[in-house]
Amino acid sequence: MENINLRISLIVLAILAVSASSVFAGVNSPYWGGSNPNPLKMHPGETKDVFFNLQNCPDLAANCAKKDDIVIVSLIEGSEIAQITSGESYTIPYGTADKYITVQVSVPENAKAGDSYNVKFSTSSSSGGSGGSVQLSTGYYVDFPVQVIAEAFEPESTSTETPISEKSDNKIVLWTAGGVFIIVAIIIIIILINQLSRRKEQV
Repeated sequence: MENINLRISLIVLAILAVSASSVFAGVNSPYWGGSNPNPLKMHPGETKDVFFNLQNCPDLAANCAKKDDIVIVSLIEGSEIAQITSGESYTIPYGTADKYITVQVSVPENAKAGDSYNVKFSTSSSSGGSGGSVQLSTGYYVDFPVQVIAEAFEPESTSTETPISEKSDNKIVLWTAGGVFIIVAIIIIIILINQLSRRKEQV
């Protein structure tokens, strides 16, 4: 009896997993939290747009619903530094992966290195039901930390560019050395020609 219940539970979980993947448009996130986080790192006063890719079965898998999807996005946490600037509703055609959610993140000027914020938004897929109604499926959450870091220190004179005056001096030295080399070469050639002429005369 226990084995039968276990098999039934596994079958139900598998059906739910397949149906969820076949209905909901996927979201690719460049940042994430959890036990192995990949935070968004920003400086105090910095503003940045973060893009989250929406996909509706771009690989045309057999378990897909094979229809367009409508995704509703809602900001849940982090409204003090973040806002969704690309809108709340997205139509994702079947077999595409070219839609993006844009979240603009702005770190306060008075933030300090080491401060941390958390941004979280939900995405829920909707599909047409009977009688033209809209049915919402189970929501999906995107959750990522924003870590404030200190701006890199840049010394006043980090340029490796050679000063103009030094460049001019270098050119003068090179031209002088080149001129001396040419003069010496001409003198050597004249001496060799004279020596050859004398040998011919002696012969």
